Amino acid sequence: MPPNNSPVPDGSTDLQPEYVAETIGNVSLKGKELAMTTAERLINEGMMMGRNEGVYSEKYQTIMRLSKLNLKPEDIAEGAGLTPEKVKEVLAAGDKGLDLLIGDNATKQ
Repeated sequence: MPPNNSPVPDGSTDLQPEYVAETIGNVSLKGKELAMTTAERLINEGMMMGRNEGVYSEKYQTIMRLSKLNLKPEDIAEGAGLTPEKVKEVLAAGDKGLDLLIGDNATKQ
């Protein structure tokens, strides 16, 4: 471990996939492959989370736009692909409505 007791050479708290792979790779080739597989999985999960947040952001913006047109929650729900109850919750939450959508599995099944 570097003298600054940080798990990465530059002293930051973020583990870079290359650093993890190199460190584990020093132990074995199989360890390096495992580290890269894990890093790739984590990167893919992060990308998926970002896409999901984008979808919920669009739903939130749609709800807010349609509510300004004085549409009923039932009609807004149709346009946003949510339940009327969820639309009402988002409208009641105001600025925290996006957090509500991201935190819940809000889409209609």
